[in-house]
Amino acid sequence: MFHQKKENIITNLTIRFETIKGYQSQVDWKEKVKLHDKNGNEYVISIFLIVLGN
Repeated sequence: MFHQKKENIITNLTIRFETIKGYQSQVDWKEKVKLHDKNGNEYVISIFLIVLGN
């Protein structure tokens, strides 16, 4: 009786809304990502990603 499925709880807490194009964005940032090329060289980079709402 008191137990709800996780999917129902998440659905009830999520509020979705639309904005005009370019009005908001989502930003993701990751530091110290290690990449290796085919010769075995290691590169440490940071990644910045911004996605504009449409």
